[in-house]
Amino acid sequence: MKIKSICSQGINIHDIEVQASYSKGIPDFQISGLADRSIQESKNRVISAIKSSGLKIPVGRIKVNLYPSGITKTGTHLDLPIALSILSIKYKFQTTEVTAIGELKMDGEILESKLTDFIDQSDKPNSVSSSNFSDLKSLVHALRFESIPKVKTKVEEPFKVDSQKEINIPPFDLKVLTYSLLGSHHLHLQGPMGAGKSHLAGLAKLIYPYSAYYREIALLNSTFGQKANRIPFVSVNKINKSILQGQKSNQYFGIINQSAYGILHIDEVNQNKVADLNLLQNLLDQPDDQTIKYNANLNENRSSSPFILISTSNSCPCSKGEDKCICSASTIERYHRKIPNTLRDRIGIHYYIQESSSDLFNNMSFKAAEISETIRLYRDSSIRLRGKANSKLSFQDILKSKFYSDDELKYLKTIKYKLNLSNRDILKIMRLAITIFETHATLKKLGVINEDTNTQKHNLKKIASIKEAIQFRSIRAS
Repeated sequence: MKIKSICSQGINIHDIEVQASYSKGIPDFQISGLADRSIQESKNRVISAIKSSGLKIPVGRIKVNLYPSGITKTGTHLDLPIALSILSIKYKFQTTEVTAIGELKMDGEILESKLTDFIDQSDKPNSVSSSNFSDLKSLVHALRFESIPKVKTKVEEPFKVDSQKEINIPPFDLKVLTYSLLGSHHLHLQGPMGAGKSHLAGLAKLIYPYSAYYREIALLNSTFGQKANRIPFVSVNKINKSILQGQKSNQYFGIINQSAYGILHIDEVNQNKVADLNLLQNLLDQPDDQTIKYNANLNENRSSSPFILISTSNSCPCSKGEDKCICSASTIERYHRKIPNTLRDRIGIHYYIQESSSDLFNNMSFKAAEISETIRLYRDSSIRLRGKANSKLSFQDILKSKFYSDDELKYLKTIKYKLNLSNRDILKIMRLAITIFETHATLKKLGVINEDTNTQKHNLKKIASIKEAIQFRSIRAS
């Protein structure tokens, strides 16, 4: 009988086979196949669980091998497959192949593992875990005399935002957030303390739309011990190399991988060291189809990590706002220069949030589920049209799509020389203008804007989108 299982390295999942052999002699129990300490310690748990369940264990030399031997195995989730491989020597199981995962208590109870969700959602035959068996004794009985019940998938439908959840947000703030999520543009929020920068970043978690990468999201979250139906959202205010990419011990995989297919929020980004911000910039330069190293001691295991960056910073060192600010112009300039220009260039939207007051804001109430679903529909439609998110489009992709007419391209060329913009600036503007143009229908459906689109000419709306995109680029120099 074949006993199979899985092991994780970073966000990579490997199939393994647990092989057991028995020979007469002095009782001994050995585990081979690059098993770490947590697996070596499973010997006592496995033997105690078998005896406590009233099952018999072969008396003699028992050897367990975890195949393939070239992959390091970690985690207590291999307790159950190791126990089944030993029991398959003593008992004759009807099932020829089983995929098992789960930690064992000393009394034989099967505990849930952080990788249980991945087994439950996979198509592996005869999967056994804590989802369909509560203890080792009932599992062995089923393998000997009965069929294995199918696991009820915990995640049976896409991620759904609470339909009753309402959010209060200024319309223009929602507009900017929609631009970022619909086109997968990185967003930098700047403003005085108390203006609502972190609050706005947190709202992105509530309205982040269901992704076509949902299965990968569930897999990633299961790997990191989170719930499988939770969109990855990581919020930090301190970054360094080990936090971004992971530590040498593979127990921590880094926030870049933890926020894959989700959102990475870095609060007070300019309080970090320039070297760490430069590393973040290098990670932003990685295309989705190119892999990056996630762990220093596992060079052969790599993973791509597409994510949306939402960073925040205060408008000045004193953080008191424009009216009460006591900082000089040179002090404010040095404060903003802590964020390298190379990192600023990688961010598609730079938005200044005014100090919160009733005169400046007219908050509106929106249903989070309605916003999320509307963004998802228009974003997926845009990806189907061009094959990738707007923020990933190259010059060739944009020209091939024929989104811009010759007159609009001439206008962009004029703007480039007039404002002394770089090619990267122009590309960012072109990408964002496409998102702004396509977001118009989304915002109208949500009630954020009310103008009649039929009264505006098609090309004039594109020019207006370009002008608005330029405004979101110009704030980066402030």
